[in-house]
Amino acid sequence: MIGGGAIQPKENPPDRYVKSLRDFLDWVFEDETTDLSGVLYRGQPAKHDLQPKVARPYSGRTPPEIQERASPIEIESFVFQSFLQQAVGVLDHQSLPSDKWEQLALAQHHGLPTRLLDWTTNALVALFFAVSNDRSNSEVFRLHRSKSMMIDPQDRDPFSLHRIVVYAPRHISARIRAQQGLFTVHGLDRSRNRHIPISRSFDPAGDEAPNVDYVVVRTEFFEQIRRDLQRCGVDGSTLFPDLDGISRHLTSLWW
Repeated sequence: MIGGGAIQPKENPPDRYVKSLRDFLDWVFEDETTDLSGVLYRGQPAKHDLQPKVARPYSGRTPPEIQERASPIEIESFVFQSFLQQAVGVLDHQSLPSDKWEQLALAQHHGLPTRLLDWTTNALVALFFAVSNDRSNSEVFRLHRSKSMMIDPQDRDPFSLHRIVVYAPRHISARIRAQQGLFTVHGLDRSRNRHIPISRSFDPAGDEAPNVDYVVVRTEFFEQIRRDLQRCGVDGSTLFPDLDGISRHLTSLWW
C-alpha cells in the first residue's frame, strides 16, 4: 500500500538518457498502457525527490525556535490558514473556493508551499518544464496511477490522508487547463510525522504501488528540444495563457 514508514525507498536507474524530442517520444510510445488517463508526467531538475514543496527542507528564514517547537504538519496548517485569511482581502468571497481541495489547488497555483505536487497528462508539457532552465540536467517522470491512488474528494479531507492520492481539480485557472494539470496529494507518514514522498512509497512487491519510471535530459540538449517543442506548439505562450506567458515566450525567443 502507499504510505507507512516501513516501506524503503527504491532507486530505479533511468530508462534512458534523452538527446532529442524524437528520443523522448520513443520513450513515451514504448508505454503500451491503453488507459492514457491513468498516466501522469512530471518534469523537474535531476536528483530532486518527488515530494511537494511543503515537505522540502526549510529555508534559513524559518526561525529555529519555530522548527523545534512545531511539527511540519502544524507549520503547514498555520501557513495555509494564513493564506486563506489574507486571500479574502484580495479576492471577493465568491472567488475563494469553499472546498478544501480547491483551496489547496488555488494556493498551489499562486506559489504557496502545499502538500500538492504538480503533474500533467501531457508528456510534452512535462518535457517543456524539464528543459525550461539551463542550470542542471533534468528528469521526466512517468507515473501509472494505481487503484489505491484514486479518491473521491467529497469523501475525504485532504489533511486527513495517510497515503498518496491523485486529485484532478476543476480548472480554476487558465494555466491549469492549458497545462492539463493535476496533482498528487501527499498524506502524512504517521511513523515519521512527515509527508510521504513518492520515492518512499514505491513498494516493488505491492500490487497497489505506483509504477514510476523516468528519463534524464542533459543540459546540452535543452535548447534544441525547446526549439522542437515550439514547432509543436508547446511554449510559454500556450502553457501560460496570460501576459506573463506572452512576455516569457518573447523573451525566450529574443534574449
